[in-house]
Amino acid sequence: MSPDRREPRIPVALCTRNGERFLEAELESLATPRANAMTPRLTIVIVSWNTRELLRACLASLERAPQPAEREVIVVDNGSRDGTPRMVREEFPGVLLLVNELNEGFARAVNRGARRARGRYLLLLNSDTEIVGDALSACARYLDGHPEAAAVGCRLLYPDGRRQSSCFRFPNLRGLLLQALYLPRLFPHHPVWNFGRYGQARWSEPRRVDCVMGSFLMLRAGAVAGEPLLDEGYFLYAEEADLCYRLALRGGATVYLPGAEIVHRHGGSSRAVPVWAAHASRRGTLRFFYKWRGPGIAWLANALMLAEVLPRAAAAAVLRRGERAARHRALAFHLRALVRPRLLAGPWEPPELASPEAPRG
Repeated sequence: MSPDRREPRIPVALCTRNGERFLEAELESLATPRANAMTPRLTIVIVSWNTRELLRACLASLERAPQPAEREVIVVDNGSRDGTPRMVREEFPGVLLLVNELNEGFARAVNRGARRARGRYLLLLNSDTEIVGDALSACARYLDGHPEAAAVGCRLLYPDGRRQSSCFRFPNLRGLLLQALYLPRLFPHHPVWNFGRYGQARWSEPRRVDCVMGSFLMLRAGAVAGEPLLDEGYFLYAEEADLCYRLALRGGATVYLPGAEIVHRHGGSSRAVPVWAAHASRRGTLRFFYKWRGPGIAWLANALMLAEVLPRAAAAAVLRRGERAARHRALAFHLRALVRPRLLAGPWEPPELASPEAPRG
């Protein structure tokens, strides 16, 4: 090992730009804008975890879409084993590719990409999305004309054109109670019974909301200056709620823009591990409660979640043998947290996904 690499300042990781490969430490100087370089208007950060084919479609849609003047695309691969990095290098050489050896979690991967961003606006985009029409330009134009808006999101569509939930309220006990009673599933478009998702928000005009989905979240660069973009205590899910909450504390509005649309193939990375993904979502929500509402409210939130988890764990014991162990581990966590509320605070890095020997979805 050479002397200058005995104590690296940052983890050694490979990056690719225009087909050339660098160590991240070497790329740092290349990422610094030159005095005569034009600053991009938009930086798009995409995190991928075993979503090669979905990512290929996403990047191709970006190339077809009308673009804001000068943009850059950064892909952060979270230890994929499906050939994603090679595909990006060979087919999209203009993309800046950052490769993590392990699955470091969504928030940490986004932050790594965001540190390289040079754009005036920053777009967090899922790898399982495809841009429709001029969604990018429409959102950038809205931020241009509305200085009170710190972030915008767009309407999410299933591939068959049906609408998805595209915005939601900050996690709250009322929403958890309704969810434990399965009312949002029974009445998805009702503004009372699906309170947490605004009754799936069938608005036709821009509307200020608590949060927009992290599948497509465009914000001003430096909107949370002085702190990491995403809280890395969230491994997966609820990090966008935390971000929008911090924007609100700084006086910034989050706006849902239904005139801009994208296709979202929901659950691209988590489809192969649905039980784990549901547990990760609950743990992220509980971290939000603990961080922003306090341990007492977080304890109540956990109790409400337990009411939802118990029947699913019982059903798994009879109906879904393959999911039994995962559901029972989730149940055990919620039971332990009743007597040890500090567990709700996180951070959480699931060892079965962080291990290099583990299957990655």
